[in-house]
Amino acid sequence: MLTDLTTEQQAVLLTPDLVVRVAPFHWGKFDRTLGARLNRIQPHAPISFQLTEYMQSWRYFHHIRPQILRQFTFSRDVYDQALRTIESAIEIHPNATTAIGVHVRRGDILTEESQTYGFTAASDSYLLHLVQNLSITYRPAVVFVVSNDQPYCQGLLEGSSVFSNVVFVDGNSPAADMALLTLMDHLILTVGSFSWWSAYLSDAKDIYYYERWPAEGTIMAQGFSRRDYIPPSWKPLGDV
Repeated sequence: MLTDLTTEQQAVLLTPDLVVRVAPFHWGKFDRTLGARLNRIQPHAPISFQLTEYMQSWRYFHHIRPQILRQFTFSRDVYDQALRTIESAIEIHPNATTAIGVHVRRGDILTEESQTYGFTAASDSYLLHLVQNLSITYRPAVVFVVSNDQPYCQGLLEGSSVFSNVVFVDGNSPAADMALLTLMDHLILTVGSFSWWSAYLSDAKDIYYYERWPAEGTIMAQGFSRRDYIPPSWKPLGDV
């Protein structure tokens, strides 16, 4: 965290000698010019530089994923909060052997501005199909739902056959919610970087993502490449 750095380190971070920007419209694409541009910076020159813009592609750092996992380690307090959520669920479902995580982003992406930009919320059919199928395939299972719209999630799953095995996670910090998702055996993602990083930092056996995002022909779609954004082992699914 920035607050953990010395005053001198903060000054270097906040006032770099050089700013290197990822190419425009590459929020979800791999900028293939970035490596060459960084190589032109003399490696031993006494300067600091800052990388800016989104670098939301597994291609930038997948070759050093073990180092990424070490760098992005949750604090003990955050992990404990996530573990308490799992332990509480086990008390209610003592026979469960599988944990299924679901991240549902709605709220901010449902505004007209976000929709015009290219955001799309995952469909009811996508979520219902995966929650029910994975719960049956890996039963006995507990489903942990993390969302910024839990009333929607509860209404969606209320009539499903697996509703009694669903835990609607509430009251945790965002960091604890992400830590919880990284501990799941199987993951169901919707849209956005919270879903993406929760999955990338996990060792989940199956990771499903909503393939009908972003909306075609939008500004967001211009900066998106599915091959660059989505790791090849993740599984696509649209409306069922």
